[in-house]
Amino acid sequence: MKLTAQEVIKMKSVNIGAVSADALADVSGMAFDRTLPREERLARFVKRAVNPYCFSVGGVGVKIEFAEGGPSLQDALAALNPTMTIGNQVAEKLLIHTSMSRAEAWEEAGRLLKLVGIPNPEKRMKQYPHEFSGGQRQRIGIARALAVEPEFIVCDEPISALDVSIQAQVINTLESLQEKLGLSYLFVSHDLSMVRHISHNVGVMYLGCMVERAPVHELYSNMLHPYTQALMSAVPIPDPDIAAASSRIHLSGDVPTPIDPPSGCRFRARCPYATEQCAQERPELREVAPDHFVACHRIK
Repeated sequence: MKLTAQEVIKMKSVNIGAVSADALADVSGMAFDRTLPREERLARFVKRAVNPYCFSVGGVGVKIEFAEGGPSLQDALAALNPTMTIGNQVAEKLLIHTSMSRAEAWEEAGRLLKLVGIPNPEKRMKQYPHEFSGGQRQRIGIARALAVEPEFIVCDEPISALDVSIQAQVINTLESLQEKLGLSYLFVSHDLSMVRHISHNVGVMYLGCMVERAPVHELYSNMLHPYTQALMSAVPIPDPDIAAASSRIHLSGDVPTPIDPPSGCRFRARCPYATEQCAQERPELREVAPDHFVACHRIK
């Protein structure tokens, strides 16, 4: 699938093209997503790259920039103002970023809530965030993101705090909206099964660097980078017979600090195939097959 780039965001060695009506998933190693401050994560870099509009998210303590992009955040409750009704919170976005009157913004907020699957929106618009379930709060967050008519939405682990059944409902909503509105998603997640379900293209990151990127079916059937192989081997297999016949790749050593990363390849300290070249030269992300990019010296 040929990528139609809307924006290209560079972070260290990361180049991401926002794909029209597509979904790019970021599967990140713990060292990047969990030890760096929230505002330094990949999703934050993308949010900072799309501007000039700026919106402060209540309870999260970060600023999100909007132009053609909008966010769907991990903690839906913290992203909502507990003192405002959800109707006012969606309408507020419209009042800031459009020329709508207050009455028009309220009517449009109801339409957006209905679009994302909130039942009886005319009645529930007057309720507060604590009166909604976790899945409904995430839907409200999606409605707020849609208020600026984005072409690109950053989904920063939007389902990690939800039950499995609710996760499926939210994902189905995202896919339905993508089909109706032609949206593109950057889906940041550690849930590899959900990444496989929703994504068209997948990027695997380690310590802040992209190590492999490919269309989803190509990546899951032909994993080339040692870190990708180890990551996929850690996915639980529900069938006990298949699980017993498969082998788990155990990486040695500890994850290096992203503040002072190793020279050359950042994965070399844990890679079973590391050579002297890996310590001296940082591998570039190269296309080794059609639309399949890998950053590894041993992959030709």
